[in-house]
Amino acid sequence: MRDKAKDLLKADKDPSTEKQLDKHRQAASRPFEQWADEWLAKKRVEKVKRGRIVAVRDPKTIGVLELRVGYLKDRFRRPSPLPQAGEVNTRTGRFNQNASL
Repeated sequence: MRDKAKDLLKADKDPSTEKQLDKHRQAASRPFEQWADEWLAKKRVEKVKRGRIVAVRDPKTIGVLELRVGYLKDRFRRPSPLPQAGEVNTRTGRFNQNASL
């Protein structure tokens, strides 16, 4: 860890800033659906603090959270990738799916 920080300092980069940027890059690479499922799983679990149950979510509350998360997952779903095979006809401007690469 220290060697990496020293290397960054030699390259005139702040190790703290680079560490934060790495965290942001990792978060940005994770799909929203995965993040939402993990968040919802945390909300379903009861919390125990010093041997006492502190927070238990009502099933109605969990139902509302599931409904909202489902809506957001649909709303922010990444579009499906464009087809890879085929080519664009330069004369007509249309995509020809039957063309081979």
